[in-house]
Amino acid sequence: MKPWLLEVNLSPSLNCDSPLDVRLKSAMLADMLSLVGIPAVDPVIKQPTLAPNAGGGAAGQTQGENRFRIKFKNVI
Repeated sequence: MKPWLLEVNLSPSLNCDSPLDVRLKSAMLADMLSLVGIPAVDPVIKQPTLAPNAGGGAAGQTQGENRFRIKFKNVI
């Protein structure tokens, strides 16, 4: 059995007040986007692509760790 914790929040905030907030909320947003088929990519870090058949992977597949940063601002 795998218990899940769900939070129902009528007024969710994505404002980040600490480095921990940034890590948690960025990971949550990346997971949410991944669930709907949108890969999270850092727009600052250029993702290298491999030539077809290079490195034994699929064409255009990247190697290494996938790093990203999600930036957002509060609009009131």
